[in-house]
Amino acid sequence: MSALVAKAFSVVNGDANPAAAVAPSTVPSTTATTKTKKAAKKAKGAKSSKVPSSTGKKRRAKRTESYGVYIHKIIRQVHPEIGVSKRSMNIFESIAENTFKRITGEASELCTRKGHKTLKASEIISACQLVLPGSLCAHAQNNGAKALKAYVESMQKQGKA
Repeated sequence: MSALVAKAFSVVNGDANPAAAVAPSTVPSTTATTKTKKAAKKAKGAKSSKVPSSTGKKRRAKRTESYGVYIHKIIRQVHPEIGVSKRSMNIFESIAENTFKRITGEASELCTRKGHKTLKASEIISACQLVLPGSLCAHAQNNGAKALKAYVESMQKQGKA
């Protein structure tokens, strides 16, 4: 047990050689054991982005998908003088995510009812008609068609289509 404590103590002190660590008996026993236990727990459970992994590279924090950037761009186009609080951005995020889930769920259901294994644009359009109310559905279809056209043109310019 004392070898383990000495090793943990050397980790706290930053010593490369655990044998060169200060003996824990030179420090009062209660302080040494609590510090070494805390240091050992930190060393075991360290999942910080600053802790290097076994390859020597820093770990990246897990990315979370967000519509925040796009929502902010739209708000800047409509009302450039108005800012958005964190709480209202979270509300916008939940609305966008909920709508996306409802449309994709309905499109998936339509796809399985037809017996298709591939989700096509026609299923997405039908799902939008079922989920979104009148004028919002027409607006979404117009913007979707415009975005699809721009994408196809950009792919043709690159020579990929």
